[in-house]
Amino acid sequence: MDKYFKVEFSSPDNVIIFDNVYLLSLCSIEGELTILPDHSPFIIYLLPGSVTLRTLEKKEEKIIIDDAVLKVANNCCNIMTSKLQKDDINGHKKKISMQHYSDYVDAVKENQDMRD
Repeated sequence: MDKYFKVEFSSPDNVIIFDNVYLLSLCSIEGELTILPDHSPFIIYLLPGSVTLRTLEKKEEKIIIDDAVLKVANNCCNIMTSKLQKDDINGHKKKISMQHYSDYVDAVKENQDMRD
């Protein structure tokens, strides 16, 4: 049994990869979900918001995503989303304001409604 797994976030503009994750926590349409090493394969739709990863180096990372799809297979998680941004909770980079992100999501949904 592996004690870690790989997580790959991808969007049209960005790719972020973590090779040594032991816990992934996120929100799906069915509620909160936690992925651990050797998780069974599946695909699920994710809600916009924050995804939390814990690495073997005892670091906690947060990635902010838009609507997304998660695929889990062979100790690898692929998260495909239209927009993503790293939220460095350790303060090394500018933190993302959840209110700013919520405003962005609302504007995107409004724009989609106007097209329909």
